[in-house]
Amino acid sequence: MPHLCRPAVKVPIVNQPGASHTVVANFTGAAGEYGPLEVWHTPMVQPTEVTVETPGC
Repeated sequence: MPHLCRPAVKVPIVNQPGASHTVVANFTGAAGEYGPLEVWHTPMVQPTEVTVETPGC
């Protein structure tokens, strides 16, 4: 689903109070230069931890 003319993925997750989920995504693209990877998420009441690992970049 494109967003701002870029490929995008929507991952709906509903947590019950006190529960947590982990989402892991692997992306492969054509050879070339890319900008930094960004993760945008819906603002939450509590801080949401986001970890981005880019091995091989």
